[in-house]
Amino acid sequence: MRRTFFMIALMALLFAVNSNAQTGIKLQKREFRGAWIQTVNGQFMRMSTAAMQQTLRSQLNELQKDGINAIIFQVRPECDALYESKLEPWSRYLTGVQGKAPSPYWDPEVDD
Repeated sequence: MRRTFFMIALMALLFAVNSNAQTGIKLQKREFRGAWIQTVNGQFMRMSTAAMQQTLRSQLNELQKDGINAIIFQVRPECDALYESKLEPWSRYLTGVQGKAPSPYWDPEVDD
């Protein structure tokens, strides 16, 4: 059974490769160049809202210059959240106190 499945999969793969070669379709090469912005190091802790926004803008601009095309941003570090949530409290990595919202209020999820 496994051998039959393997042979069918191999034939389908060869057919797909051969079809593209015959039709002259040139597939565009795409790459995933990602960066993870983690929050558990305390880089945002006790930062003002304006300073936090500026830090994130600077990081994102620099990553874009470096060719990064995807950002993985850690928004739930310890069963809490870096955004307003009905299920989880505000993260202590923003203000130093779990459950305390940034002041002045800022929700990165709905930032313009």
